[in-house]
Amino acid sequence: MRSVYEAFKEKHSARFVRYEFEDGTVLEVTEYHPIYIAEGWKAFVENGEYGEPKVGDLVKTVTGWKTIEKIETWEGTEECYNF
Repeated sequence: MRSVYEAFKEKHSARFVRYEFEDGTVLEVTEYHPIYIAEGWKAFVENGEYGEPKVGDLVKTVTGWKTIEKIETWEGTEECYNF
């Protein structure tokens, strides 16, 4: 595990993805943000480096593996964090 020395919070206009898991928790990220699933790294938008996550994929989280139950997208301006 590594330390975070600084975090940046700013408004970001983009297309966002909301992953909802079987336990009701959610993860909201930009469409290019990769997530780690059982088969490796994936991002909602295929950018030549990753495939797209799908409903049913297992995602590695800090509390263990969770199954994606629902995926939604929207465009807008949201507060984002970078480390």
